[in-house]
Amino acid sequence: MQQDESGRRRPSPARPAADSSDAGRFLVGTASLYGADMALTVVLTWSVLRISHSPPLAAVALILNGLPQVLTGILGPARMGAGHHPARLVLICGALLLGLGATAVATGRPEYLLALLLLAALIEGLGNAAAVPVAQAWWMRRADPGAKVRAARDYEIASRLPRILAPVAGSLLLVAGRLAPALAVVGLGFMLAGWSWRGRLTMAGASFRPLAWSEGRRALARDRWLLSALLLRGLSNLLWPAYAIGLPWLVMTRFHQSPLTFGLITTLYGLSTIALAWTAGRLKLTALGRGYMAAWALTGFGFVMLAQSPDIIWVYLSVLFIGLGSPFIHMALDAHIGSAIPGEQQASVFAFQRFVMGVAGLVGLYGVGWLLESQGTTAVLTATGLGIVAATIIAAISAERARASSVRPL
Repeated sequence: MQQDESGRRRPSPARPAADSSDAGRFLVGTASLYGADMALTVVLTWSVLRISHSPPLAAVALILNGLPQVLTGILGPARMGAGHHPARLVLICGALLLGLGATAVATGRPEYLLALLLLAALIEGLGNAAAVPVAQAWWMRRADPGAKVRAARDYEIASRLPRILAPVAGSLLLVAGRLAPALAVVGLGFMLAGWSWRGRLTMAGASFRPLAWSEGRRALARDRWLLSALLLRGLSNLLWPAYAIGLPWLVMTRFHQSPLTFGLITTLYGLSTIALAWTAGRLKLTALGRGYMAAWALTGFGFVMLAQSPDIIWVYLSVLFIGLGSPFIHMALDAHIGSAIPGEQQASVFAFQRFVMGVAGLVGLYGVGWLLESQGTTAVLTATGLGIVAATIIAAISAERARASSVRPL
């Protein structure tokens, strides 16, 4: 409420209509970018495994895709090309991916197709890693202080909705033996995201500065919950490649299914995450933080279920179980950073979070790929699942101690 000249209270002016229009276009761009990323993940992992029959080489492809995320955490989005105009970088990457799709039309030799896939992984990873932290910061900063959880929920749903269609679309193109259109679909998703974000993320990009390591250590020392959550996320991302490579390898080798089955399973994962996102969005910050810990425990048990799958139906059920916790994992961190970290530092912290995820994922990828080839999916998925459960118990105890001592609890 505001006061007029006579001192009487009058309603505050409503936000302009353009604000809701900006939000709608932003979420469309977010869905397009995440959809392109999901389609590439399906196409990349399945195609590399099919051509090479080598989990370690599939790990190399995913390492190239994740490397820009690590560099963004070190250098910041601005130095990675997403400074004042992150939408421009997304458009450029989209155009390059379309060019790779056109090149694949004239290329039939497996070694050339592998090279194109590896290059596509690097380009897509660059556009995604540099633009997403700026987008997350822009979205959380525009939300009112009391609406951070709802903002995190809306972003989570926009990023998860593409998991319904994108994996199936990518796998259908692979069933038809068409790699070129699959790469073109990824490029078009980037182009739509760049168009939707034009002129909207400029200020967020301009205010970004890379997070200094000393500043990061001080922030984590003040925020014990965030420290516990990021350590758990880092360790879990270290073990996550067991799922990222193990699932398609399991579907391909144990059950001899087509890429369409892999796409449908990935879609089921997306459906389960969307269903729980609505529930998670109604929780308070403290409950959401506890849900974060429970979600990782569910994920670990889901890995064990997947490892023991006697048939393909059990695989579907295991992936559904794993996906149930995903909204809590993403929303708890987003809402906490949006509430506890000053606005001018949020893009840096989001980039730092992705850096932790990226480094852990890259370290784990090749080792897990080699273990899958030498030890088999059952042993690797079981061991990594139990490791995630054990890490969750330790992190949950640490988080509860932080809450009890009132050291910046969630």
